[in-house]
Amino acid sequence: MTADEVRAELAKVDFSNAGDVRRASRWFASRLNGDAGDLLHEAVRKALTSRSCPSDVSVEQVLASIMRSMASTALRSRERRGNQEISLPVEEVIDRLAIGNFVVRTAEEIAEIERVRTVCADALEQLARENPRHAALIEGIGFDLRGRDLATFLGVSTSELATMRKALKRHAARLWPDVQSELDR
Repeated sequence: MTADEVRAELAKVDFSNAGDVRRASRWFASRLNGDAGDLLHEAVRKALTSRSCPSDVSVEQVLASIMRSMASTALRSRERRGNQEISLPVEEVIDRLAIGNFVVRTAEEIAEIERVRTVCADALEQLARENPRHAALIEGIGFDLRGRDLATFLGVSTSELATMRKALKRHAARLWPDVQSELDR
């Protein structure tokens, strides 16, 4: 069948919750622990774009076979990978994070980190707002550009870049006392 014929046949399919296609999608999705709607949507997309649908088979059967194929492929892939799901109580997860050199912060520590981040972001914003060349320099540094790459990004020579950096450092030094007092609060 052509894509237009498939569209016409799809218009006749019962996609209600009680319909055969929905039941099949729920069954295959339950085997995958996935979403039935997503599985059905992907099957319809494949039927319209990448599959040839034989004219002697109903569209419902084609959709079901596509969903079966998708489920089978996913299950085989999962079996090859092995079961990687880990289900642990929260307390054990926290203990394992601490053992694995991960830091679990308290709410107060997180709030303090956020406060410092905000003060620093405001200082950068103030530096950028007062001079468009500083704004471009800060942006380039934020993109992790250095040396010639940064000069190319800014459209300047490396000696002009050095001048821009010195000017930005002087400006930051003038703002630092205010930033320091905010950080010390």
